[in-house]
Amino acid sequence: MPKLQQALFKHRPEQVKPGKSDFNLKPTAVDQWFDSLPLANIRISTKEIYNAIKDSNSISGSFKKRLYFLEKIHEPVTDLTNNLRKMTLGRDLPLSEKHQRIAILVRKLHEQIVIGYKLVLRELLNCKLFFYVLAEIN
Repeated sequence: MPKLQQALFKHRPEQVKPGKSDFNLKPTAVDQWFDSLPLANIRISTKEIYNAIKDSNSISGSFKKRLYFLEKIHEPVTDLTNNLRKMTLGRDLPLSEKHQRIAILVRKLHEQIVIGYKLVLRELLNCKLFFYVLAEIN
């Protein structure tokens, strides 16, 4: 594996086959889950999105389904992040415990999103390498 791929995928979660209780990456299930999100409640929706991303990163699935899920939550995550950032901007340092938790949650949320996109990228690279090897054989 080239050095770039080793560096990109050094810290990735162990993935298992999805079970019945795991997050469902099928587009229809993602749409249903997304429609049920309480986006008006920043705290609850942020935690639910974080847990969904974390769960989805721990299961194996096609890169197309994973990418659909990540793109579906992109705009709400941006909005939530902006709203959470407003809660911590202009505060005296050190931040209160509540605002520290908010900042940590935003950081963890973005870390999980990065992991999700890395999983998509890894899958795409593996697919590209597979077809490259096939072309070299033929």
